[in-house]
Amino acid sequence: MRVVVAPDAFKGSASSVTVARAMSRGARAVLPTAHLVERPLSDGGEGLLAALAAAEAGVEVTIECVGPLGEALWAGFFQPESGDVAVVEMARASGLSRAPRLRPLEATTAGTGALIAAAAARAPVVWVGCGGSATVDGGAGALTALGF
Repeated sequence: MRVVVAPDAFKGSASSVTVARAMSRGARAVLPTAHLVERPLSDGGEGLLAALAAAEAGVEVTIECVGPLGEALWAGFFQPESGDVAVVEMARASGLSRAPRLRPLEATTAGTGALIAAAAARAPVVWVGCGGSATVDGGAGALTALGF
């Protein structure tokens, strides 16, 4: 029997990687001979880079940028070993977990724009996962950070 374990994160409690490992342990307990395949998933929000890193070798490149309310922070993007693509997770710089308080009308995606610029300097293709944002600026902050 082959069992594919492919959960998303349990928001606020466990990453998709952690959930997949726990589900696999449970499946192994009741199906000791099954072939288990772990494939943590993401909806594009918080946990996207962790799910990608679990599936493919690569590096996380970290830069200093701004959070949703303008505070300085460090955030990163993922670049697979192939080097032809870089993946930005908006939640890393502009996410709900980065907001010390919820102020969506004041929040900015400028930090995400800085991540996109840094990723574009390293790879010809940049993918952006847009889930988990603490902002409602429609990407205007990111565009401003990119020079628009």
